[in-house]
Amino acid sequence: MSRPLKVQMKRLSLCLLFAYLPCLAASIRVGGIDFVDIHDLAQQYHFQQKGSVASQTITLFSQWSKLVFKEKERHCFFNNTKIYLNRPIIIRGHAMYISRSDWDNNLRPILFQKPNRLYCIVLDPGHGGRDMGCQSLREGLDEKVLTFDLAKRVQTLLLKRGYRVHLTRYNDVFVPLEDRVALAKKYNADLFLSIHFNTVPQTYVQGIETYIVPPLNEASSGRDTLIAADREYSSGIAQNPWNVLFGYCLQSTLIKSLHADDRGLKRARFKVLKEQTCPAALIECGFFSHAGELDKIKTTAYRDQIATAIVDAIGTYQQK
Repeated sequence: MSRPLKVQMKRLSLCLLFAYLPCLAASIRVGGIDFVDIHDLAQQYHFQQKGSVASQTITLFSQWSKLVFKEKERHCFFNNTKIYLNRPIIIRGHAMYISRSDWDNNLRPILFQKPNRLYCIVLDPGHGGRDMGCQSLREGLDEKVLTFDLAKRVQTLLLKRGYRVHLTRYNDVFVPLEDRVALAKKYNADLFLSIHFNTVPQTYVQGIETYIVPPLNEASSGRDTLIAADREYSSGIAQNPWNVLFGYCLQSTLIKSLHADDRGLKRARFKVLKEQTCPAALIECGFFSHAGELDKIKTTAYRDQIATAIVDAIGTYQQK
Protein backbone atom coordinates (compact mmCIF):
# COMPACT_ATOMS: atom_id res chain seq x y z
CA MET A 1 0.00 0.00 0.00
CA SER A 2 1.41 3.40 -0.98
CA ARG A 3 2.08 5.97 1.73
CA PRO A 4 -0.66 8.41 0.58
CA LEU A 5 -3.19 5.58 0.56
CA LYS A 6 -2.10 4.53 4.05
CA VAL A 7 -2.68 8.11 5.23
CA GLN A 8 -6.14 8.13 3.63
CA MET A 9 -7.04 4.78 5.22
CA LYS A 10 -5.84 5.97 8.63
CA ARG A 11 -7.93 9.12 8.31
CA LEU A 12 -10.98 7.09 7.25
CA SER A 13 -10.53 4.76 10.22
CA LEU A 14 -10.35 7.72 12.61
CA CYS A 15 -13.44 9.29 11.04
CA LEU A 16 -15.42 6.08 11.40
CA LEU A 17 -14.29 5.72 15.01
CA PHE A 18 -15.12 9.28 16.05
CA ALA A 19 -18.40 9.35 14.13
CA TYR A 20 -19.81 6.81 16.57
CA LEU A 21 -17.93 7.97 19.66
CA PRO A 22 -20.26 9.72 22.13
CA CYS A 23 -19.33 13.19 23.32
CA LEU A 24 -17.68 12.63 26.72
CA ALA A 25 -16.69 16.24 27.39
CA ALA A 26 -17.56 17.73 30.76
CA SER A 27 -20.85 19.58 30.62
CA ILE A 28 -22.73 22.27 32.49
CA ARG A 29 -26.36 23.32 32.26
CA VAL A 30 -27.17 26.97 31.62
CA GLY A 31 -30.74 28.14 31.17
CA GLY A 32 -31.85 24.54 30.72
CA ILE A 33 -29.31 23.96 27.91
CA ASP A 34 -26.35 21.55 28.03
CA PHE A 35 -22.95 23.07 27.19
CA VAL A 36 -19.72 21.07 26.78
CA ASP A 37 -16.16 22.11 27.63
CA ILE A 38 -14.20 22.94 24.46
CA HIS A 39 -10.92 21.93 26.12
CA ASP A 40 -12.37 18.49 26.87
CA LEU A 41 -13.54 18.21 23.25
CA ALA A 42 -9.96 18.91 22.15
CA GLN A 43 -8.67 16.08 24.31
CA GLN A 44 -11.37 13.62 23.31
CA TYR A 45 -10.98 14.20 19.57
CA HIS A 46 -7.19 14.65 19.63
CA PHE A 47 -7.07 18.30 18.62
CA GLN A 48 -4.23 20.57 19.58
CA GLN A 49 -5.27 23.81 21.23
CA LYS A 50 -4.20 27.44 21.04
CA GLY A 51 -5.57 30.43 22.88
CA SER A 52 -7.13 30.57 26.30
CA VAL A 53 -10.16 31.59 28.26
CA ALA A 54 -8.28 34.75 29.25
CA SER A 55 -7.95 35.74 25.58
CA GLN A 56 -11.65 34.86 24.99
CA THR A 57 -10.65 32.89 21.88
CA ILE A 58 -9.74 29.21 21.58
CA THR A 59 -8.54 27.47 18.41
CA LEU A 60 -8.61 23.70 17.97
CA PHE A 61 -6.59 22.26 15.12
CA SER A 62 -5.37 19.03 13.59
CA GLN A 63 -3.70 18.07 10.33
CA TRP A 64 -7.01 18.56 8.49
CA SER A 65 -9.17 20.86 10.57
CA LYS A 66 -9.13 24.19 12.39
CA LEU A 67 -11.99 25.44 14.57
CA VAL A 68 -12.02 28.92 16.08
CA PHE A 69 -14.34 29.79 18.98
CA LYS A 70 -14.80 33.25 20.50
CA GLU A 71 -16.80 34.09 23.61
CA LYS A 72 -20.31 35.53 23.04
CA GLU A 73 -20.20 34.87 19.28
CA ARG A 74 -23.10 32.94 17.80
CA HIS A 75 -20.87 31.50 15.13
CA CYS A 76 -17.51 29.79 14.86
CA PHE A 77 -15.08 29.23 12.01
CA PHE A 78 -14.32 25.81 10.56
CA ASN A 79 -11.30 25.96 8.24
CA ASN A 80 -11.99 29.70 7.86
CA THR A 81 -15.64 29.20 6.88
CA LYS A 82 -18.29 30.80 9.10
CA ILE A 83 -20.69 28.31 10.71
CA TYR A 84 -23.69 29.81 12.49
CA LEU A 85 -24.55 28.31 15.88
CA ASN A 86 -27.86 28.14 17.67
CA ARG A 87 -26.38 29.59 20.86
CA PRO A 88 -23.40 31.81 21.66
CA ILE A 89 -20.11 30.46 22.97
CA ILE A 90 -19.90 31.05 26.73
CA ILE A 91 -17.25 31.17 29.44
CA ARG A 92 -17.93 29.88 32.92
CA GLY A 93 -15.15 29.88 35.47
CA HIS A 94 -11.92 28.81 33.79
CA ALA A 95 -13.50 27.05 30.78
CA MET A 96 -15.09 27.92 27.43
CA TYR A 97 -18.21 26.06 26.38
CA ILE A 98 -20.24 25.32 23.24
CA SER A 99 -23.78 23.99 23.43
CA ARG A 100 -23.93 20.22 23.08
CA SER A 101 -26.54 20.60 20.35
CA ASP A 102 -24.25 22.89 18.32
CA TRP A 103 -21.34 20.46 18.64
CA ASP A 104 -23.44 17.43 17.71
CA ASN A 105 -25.58 19.03 14.99
CA ASN A 106 -23.32 21.69 13.43
CA LEU A 107 -19.71 20.57 13.79
CA ARG A 108 -19.47 16.79 14.19
CA PRO A 109 -21.06 16.17 10.76
CA ILE A 110 -18.38 18.27 9.04
CA LEU A 111 -15.65 16.41 10.90
CA PHE A 112 -16.88 12.85 10.65
CA GLN A 113 -19.97 12.37 8.44
CA LYS A 114 -19.54 10.30 5.26
CA PRO A 115 -21.64 11.40 2.25
CA ASN A 116 -24.29 9.40 0.49
CA ARG A 117 -23.50 8.14 -3.01
CA LEU A 118 -24.66 10.58 -5.70
CA TYR A 119 -26.39 9.48 -8.87
CA CYS A 120 -29.23 11.95 -9.35
CA ILE A 121 -29.07 15.67 -8.54
CA VAL A 122 -32.06 18.02 -8.68
CA LEU A 123 -31.39 21.72 -9.25
CA ASP A 124 -34.07 24.23 -8.31
CA PRO A 125 -33.87 27.60 -10.14
CA GLY A 126 -35.54 29.95 -7.69
CA HIS A 127 -38.74 31.81 -8.60
CA GLY A 128 -40.20 31.81 -12.14
CA GLY A 129 -43.30 32.95 -13.99
CA ARG A 130 -45.25 35.56 -12.01
CA ASP A 131 -42.69 35.23 -9.18
CA MET A 132 -39.89 37.54 -10.32
CA GLY A 133 -37.69 37.21 -7.25
CA CYS A 134 -35.49 40.21 -6.57
CA GLN A 135 -35.11 42.77 -9.36
CA SER A 136 -32.76 45.48 -10.54
CA LEU A 137 -34.74 48.14 -12.36
CA ARG A 138 -31.50 49.94 -13.18
CA GLU A 139 -30.13 46.92 -15.02
CA GLY A 140 -33.47 45.45 -16.12
CA LEU A 141 -32.64 42.14 -14.40
CA ASP A 142 -34.94 39.64 -12.71
CA GLU A 143 -33.68 37.02 -10.27
CA LYS A 144 -35.84 34.34 -11.91
CA VAL A 145 -33.94 34.76 -15.19
CA LEU A 146 -30.49 34.52 -13.67
CA THR A 147 -31.28 31.58 -11.38
CA PHE A 148 -32.49 29.63 -14.41
CA ASP A 149 -29.42 30.62 -16.41
CA LEU A 150 -27.13 29.56 -13.56
CA ALA A 151 -28.96 26.27 -13.01
CA LYS A 152 -28.55 25.40 -16.69
CA ARG A 153 -24.81 26.12 -16.47
CA VAL A 154 -24.50 23.89 -13.40
CA GLN A 155 -26.52 21.17 -15.11
CA THR A 156 -24.23 21.18 -18.15
CA LEU A 157 -21.13 20.74 -15.98
CA LEU A 158 -22.70 18.01 -13.84
CA LEU A 159 -23.84 16.06 -16.91
CA LYS A 160 -20.24 16.05 -18.11
CA ARG A 161 -19.27 14.42 -14.81
CA GLY A 162 -21.76 11.62 -15.37
CA TYR A 163 -24.59 12.59 -13.02
CA ARG A 164 -28.27 12.43 -13.84
CA VAL A 165 -29.52 16.00 -13.43
CA HIS A 166 -33.07 17.36 -13.37
CA LEU A 167 -34.38 20.90 -12.96
CA THR A 168 -37.59 21.82 -11.14
CA ARG A 169 -38.48 24.09 -14.07
CA TYR A 170 -37.27 24.16 -17.66
CA ASN A 171 -38.65 27.53 -18.67
CA ASP A 172 -40.11 30.71 -17.19
CA VAL A 173 -43.06 29.19 -15.33
CA PHE A 174 -44.31 29.45 -11.78
CA VAL A 175 -43.74 26.23 -9.81
CA PRO A 176 -45.22 26.08 -6.28
CA LEU A 177 -42.71 25.24 -3.56
CA GLU A 178 -44.46 22.00 -2.64
CA ASP A 179 -44.23 20.89 -6.29
CA ARG A 180 -40.47 21.48 -6.26
CA VAL A 181 -40.19 19.15 -3.30
CA ALA A 182 -42.45 16.60 -5.00
CA LEU A 183 -40.28 16.67 -8.13
CA ALA A 184 -37.16 15.87 -6.10
CA LYS A 185 -38.97 12.86 -4.66
CA LYS A 186 -40.28 11.85 -8.09
CA TYR A 187 -36.77 11.85 -9.52
CA ASN A 188 -35.46 9.98 -6.45
CA ALA A 189 -32.87 12.69 -5.93
CA ASP A 190 -29.68 12.03 -3.99
CA LEU A 191 -29.04 15.76 -3.63
CA PHE A 192 -31.22 18.88 -3.93
CA LEU A 193 -29.93 22.42 -4.46
CA SER A 194 -32.09 25.55 -4.64
CA ILE A 195 -30.36 28.46 -6.39
CA HIS A 196 -31.10 32.11 -5.55
CA PHE A 197 -29.77 35.64 -5.48
CA ASN A 198 -30.51 38.12 -2.71
CA THR A 199 -31.44 41.71 -1.96
CA VAL A 200 -31.57 43.79 1.24
CA PRO A 201 -32.19 47.48 2.03
CA GLN A 202 -28.56 47.90 3.17
CA THR A 203 -26.69 48.44 -0.10
CA TYR A 204 -23.29 47.73 1.47
CA VAL A 205 -24.15 44.06 2.18
CA GLN A 206 -22.59 41.53 -0.19
CA GLY A 207 -21.37 37.93 -0.26
CA ILE A 208 -22.49 34.30 -0.30
CA GLU A 209 -24.68 32.48 2.22
CA THR A 210 -25.93 28.91 2.37
CA TYR A 211 -29.02 27.64 4.19
CA ILE A 212 -30.00 24.24 5.54
CA VAL A 213 -32.89 23.10 7.76
CA PRO A 214 -32.49 23.50 11.55
CA PRO A 215 -32.70 20.44 13.82
CA LEU A 216 -35.88 19.79 15.77
CA ASN A 217 -36.42 22.27 18.62
CA GLU A 218 -33.76 24.65 17.31
CA ALA A 219 -34.46 28.14 15.96
CA SER A 220 -33.48 29.54 12.59
CA SER A 221 -30.29 31.61 12.43
CA GLY A 222 -30.77 35.14 13.69
CA ARG A 223 -33.66 34.21 15.98
CA ASP A 224 -33.27 33.52 19.71
CA THR A 225 -36.70 32.22 20.66
CA LEU A 226 -38.50 29.12 19.47
CA ILE A 227 -41.75 29.30 17.52
CA ALA A 228 -44.32 26.57 16.89
CA ALA A 229 -42.71 25.53 13.58
CA ASP A 230 -39.43 24.78 15.37
CA ARG A 231 -41.16 22.04 17.36
CA GLU A 232 -42.67 20.33 14.30
CA TYR A 233 -40.85 17.36 12.80
CA SER A 234 -40.22 17.37 9.04
CA SER A 235 -38.45 14.83 6.87
CA GLY A 236 -35.59 17.23 6.09
CA ILE A 237 -34.51 17.13 9.74
CA ALA A 238 -33.52 13.46 9.35
CA GLN A 239 -30.98 14.53 6.73
CA ASN A 240 -29.17 16.87 9.12
CA PRO A 241 -25.68 15.25 9.10
CA TRP A 242 -25.60 15.24 5.30
CA ASN A 243 -27.25 18.67 5.05
CA VAL A 244 -24.49 20.12 7.23
CA LEU A 245 -21.71 18.47 5.26
CA PHE A 246 -23.24 19.50 1.91
CA GLY A 247 -23.90 23.05 3.11
CA TYR A 248 -20.38 23.41 4.43
CA CYS A 249 -18.86 22.17 1.15
CA LEU A 250 -20.96 24.70 -0.78
CA GLN A 251 -20.21 27.68 1.45
CA SER A 252 -16.53 26.91 1.80
CA THR A 253 -15.92 26.28 -1.90
CA LEU A 254 -17.92 29.26 -3.16
CA ILE A 255 -16.33 31.87 -0.91
CA LYS A 256 -12.84 30.59 -1.73
CA SER A 257 -13.42 30.27 -5.47
CA LEU A 258 -15.25 33.58 -5.87
CA HIS A 259 -13.28 35.55 -3.24
CA ALA A 260 -16.68 36.60 -1.88
CA ASP A 261 -17.64 37.82 1.57
CA ASP A 262 -18.47 34.86 3.81
CA ARG A 263 -22.00 35.31 5.15
CA GLY A 264 -21.94 31.83 6.61
CA LEU A 265 -23.68 28.47 6.72
CA LYS A 266 -27.07 29.29 8.23
CA ARG A 267 -30.32 27.59 9.22
CA ALA A 268 -33.88 28.30 8.04
CA ARG A 269 -37.07 26.29 7.64
CA PHE A 270 -37.61 27.15 4.00
CA LYS A 271 -40.50 25.12 2.60
CA VAL A 272 -38.41 23.96 -0.33
CA LEU A 273 -35.92 22.36 2.10
CA LYS A 274 -37.78 21.12 5.15
CA GLU A 275 -39.76 18.32 3.48
CA GLN A 276 -36.90 16.90 1.44
CA THR A 277 -35.92 13.24 1.78
CA CYS A 278 -32.37 13.77 0.51
CA PRO A 279 -29.59 16.17 1.55
CA ALA A 280 -30.68 19.67 0.56
CA ALA A 281 -29.41 23.24 0.66
CA LEU A 282 -30.32 26.69 -0.63
CA ILE A 283 -27.62 29.10 -1.75
CA GLU A 284 -27.83 32.87 -2.11
CA CYS A 285 -25.19 33.57 -4.75
CA GLY A 286 -24.84 37.32 -4.22
CA PHE A 287 -26.80 40.54 -3.78
CA PHE A 288 -28.68 42.50 -6.42
CA SER A 289 -28.74 45.35 -3.90
CA HIS A 290 -24.93 45.69 -3.93
CA ALA A 291 -23.89 47.59 -7.07
CA GLY A 292 -20.44 46.05 -7.34
CA GLU A 293 -21.68 42.50 -6.82
CA LEU A 294 -24.53 42.99 -9.30
CA ASP A 295 -22.03 44.20 -11.89
CA LYS A 296 -20.35 40.79 -11.60
CA ILE A 297 -23.53 38.72 -11.36
CA LYS A 298 -24.91 40.14 -14.61
CA THR A 299 -21.92 38.82 -16.60
CA THR A 300 -21.91 35.32 -18.06
CA ALA A 301 -18.24 34.96 -17.10
CA TYR A 302 -19.04 35.37 -13.39
CA ARG A 303 -22.03 33.05 -13.57
CA ASP A 304 -19.72 30.48 -15.16
CA GLN A 305 -17.43 30.89 -12.14
CA ILE A 306 -20.34 30.37 -9.75
CA ALA A 307 -21.43 27.27 -11.67
CA THR A 308 -17.93 25.81 -11.60
CA ALA A 309 -17.67 26.46 -7.86
CA ILE A 310 -21.01 24.74 -7.21
CA VAL A 311 -19.94 21.68 -9.18
CA ASP A 312 -16.57 21.62 -7.40
CA ALA A 313 -18.41 21.80 -4.06
CA ILE A 314 -20.56 18.81 -5.02
CA GLY A 315 -17.38 16.96 -5.98
CA THR A 316 -15.82 17.82 -2.62
CA TYR A 317 -18.93 16.61 -0.81
CA GLN A 318 -18.83 13.30 -2.72
CA GLN A 319 -15.16 12.75 -1.90
CA LYS A 320 -15.41 13.45 1.85
